[in-house]
Amino acid sequence: MADLEPTKRDAVARTTGNGPAIILVETSLAENIGMTARAMMNFGLTDLRLVRPKCKWPHAKAISASSGAHAVLKEAKSLRRPLRRWRICTGSVPLPRGCVT
Repeated sequence: MADLEPTKRDAVARTTGNGPAIILVETSLAENIGMTARAMMNFGLTDLRLVRPKCKWPHAKAISASSGAHAVLKEAKSLRRPLRRWRICTGSVPLPRGCVT
């Protein structure tokens, strides 16, 4: 029986580039960038933007954590300001520890 799951290379080839941009602001750990790239690749997203990352960029730990999503990391753009050309923007922030909603 044929394997119907697309490879990561197939996912990159099929991505239209019209998806949302994922923006990480002042990311402390390179591993978080790599894991974000891996999650993006799972959903066919490739537009990663980094705003003032606190870790050195590019970083070997990000590549290791990406589990093969190197295409996303290779095309990641580093920005000084995140919002310039987007009409719609949503965001999320971590809640302080111990905060119950």
